[in-house]
Formats: sequence, C-alpha cells, structure tokens
Amino acid sequence: LLASVDDPAQPDPVGPRTGHDWVVDVIAFLLAVALGALTLGSDMHDSADPWMTSHVVVDVVCGSLACLSLWRRRRWPLGVALACVLLGKFSTSATVAELFALFSLAVHRSVRPALLVAALWLPSALIYEQYSGRTDPLAVVVVGAAVLVSAVTAWGMFVRARRQLLLTLRERALRAEADQRLHADRARTAERTR
Repeated sequence: LLASVDDPAQPDPVGPRTGHDWVVDVIAFLLAVALGALTLGSDMHDSADPWMTSHVVVDVVCGSLACLSLWRRRRWPLGVALACVLLGKFSTSATVAELFALFSLAVHRSVRPALLVAALWLPSALIYEQYSGRTDPLAVVVVGAAVLVSAVTAWGMFVRARRQLLLTLRERALRAEADQRLHADRARTAERTR
C-alpha cells in the first residue's frame, strides 16, 4: 500500500511475501553473501599492501549489514539502496548486495531514485579504491563501475516496464470483459422490453 502511495503506477504494492518472494529473497541473500566473500578474498590478494585485521573486520561487518538489509529491499528499496552504497564505501563484500539493492530499486520505484543511487556509485567506488589501497587505474574503476551500474539499472527498469505493461494489458482485458457483460445485459434487457 505504501508503494502505491509513493508511485501510483506501481505494479506490485508491498504486501506479505509470497512463496515466490521468499525463494527469490533467500537466493539473493545467499548469492550476495557467497559472492561478497569471493570478492573480498580476491580484493585482499589484489591489494598492494597486506590488509590489516581491522580493515578486514570493517569490510566483513559492512558487507554483512548490506546483505542483511536485502531482506528489507521490497518495503524500502530507496533506503536499502542508499544504505548499501554507503556501506560499499568501506566494503568490497557489499558490492553484490549493492547491485541487488539497485536492481530492486529500479524495479520497484520510478526512474529518478534509481538514477540518483546509480550516480552515487561512482564516488562510492572511488572512495573505496582509496580506502582499500588497490592499485587499479582510475579509468578501470570508473568504466567498470559505470558499465556494471548501467547494466543493472537498465535491467531493473526493463523488468519494471514489462510488469507495468502486463498490468495495463490485464486491466484492459478485465475492462473489456466487463464492457462485454454490460453490453450483453443491456441486450437481454432490451429483448425483454420488446
């Protein structure tokens, strides 16, 4: 109900999770955790300097919080996406959770909030590069982040547009069916009157 107040064209108002929603949410959470751990391991080996224990702890805590926040992305897609981007400044293990949150935002909200969060990714990626001590060239970071974020945002917007189209077609079909019934009732009434 809250989603439809924010966005009248919302195809799927927030309600209780269905069985399908639970399956999707569990898979998203598990993928975010597993791929986040792989990303963290890869970044630790790619770093010019060995990571301090406190750096690893901060990364794991921020990544864990980002992954846990995915459970709330259906109700608060903008808040979760913003939180994930902020956590991603200090965590490479939050990257996959950030992508899931951005995708959910693009699916469940209008274009403007999705583009806002997508635009925040670049400074976040640059801050993380400085924080982590990685030696990637700046162009690789900028182009990589831009391509990844653009692809996820575009995919989410495509899913949203498809859902809205299906909703519109369903509403038209129901309206046409109701009009047909009304027309048939009027024809029967006219026949009886004659």
